[in-house]
Amino acid sequence: MKSLFFHESFLKRGGAERMVIDTATMLGADIATAIWATRSFEPAELGYHGRIREVFPQYHTGWVGYIRMKWRFLFSSKVTK
Repeated sequence: MKSLFFHESFLKRGGAERMVIDTATMLGADIATAIWATRSFEPAELGYHGRIREVFPQYHTGWVGYIRMKWRFLFSSKVTK
């Protein structure tokens, strides 16, 4: 059985990001995220060789892209309708 981890965004080299990568490596799981920024971890440097699926790959511009992604999600959800 294949597992999939969801993490909001990989924008920096933080502890939560490292934990998701380490856990996915141990379980052989894939990772799904909204944004994987280039200044975040390089998965291979932590021993991860699974698939990474980005939901919003067009928002690679750091914090500005992150805010744009949040607004897009907010206004497309049922919260504002």
